[in-house]
Amino acid sequence: MLLQRNGNFSLFYKSASGRKEFKYNKTELSDLTDKKWVILKGLSYLLTCFDKATVMLSGQKYSTFVSAIPVLRKIESYLSNQFMFKFDDVAKMAKTRKLYYELYGEMEFFTRVVLNLDYARMLLLQEFQQRFSGLYDNFLWLTALDPRFGKKSTHWKSNDELHYAEEKLILEVQDLAIIALEKMSPSKDDINKSRSEEQSVDDDEDEFTFEIIAPRKSD
Repeated sequence: MLLQRNGNFSLFYKSASGRKEFKYNKTELSDLTDKKWVILKGLSYLLTCFDKATVMLSGQKYSTFVSAIPVLRKIESYLSNQFMFKFDDVAKMAKTRKLYYELYGEMEFFTRVVLNLDYARMLLLQEFQQRFSGLYDNFLWLTALDPRFGKKSTHWKSNDELHYAEEKLILEVQDLAIIALEKMSPSKDDINKSRSEEQSVDDDEDEFTFEIIAPRKSD
């Protein structure tokens, strides 16, 4: 593809391949400069974790709520990567980052763009941590219900946290058992009603009654 060879979006957009790819696009892209395109590509890379998380948590044929904490922690780990937009060692980069640098790294505005992208990463991480700061303690035990997130899962931060989640799970089960037993047990009103009915039956049996039996005639 022309764009992959030289990274020039304007040139690609005006080429035969570009016209074919954007054939049904009603938005006019002629004012989309190379700098804006590099920014968009960087934002796409930054936000890819949210796309994958949305797909995973949108499943309809499997339980997704128990996956919420591991997925959120994966996002936090991804956004915490301080080297996401640093390109000091190209040889050790992942394929996507390496291609991004190879296509646009020589452009004069590239350094400024990646600095802004890294600043966007830090702001996004800050907002993310504030939004989900209290969620882990309340729902961490839920992940213990899914075999995919067992003791060897990477989302556990320590063994102490794992033990805390297991203890919390036991307490939650106990609370649910108590609630179920309370629903099965008769209420005070039911007990009083039952006693009242029993008392009513006893009163009927204790009522003084007798029969008048006529004496037999003597033979």
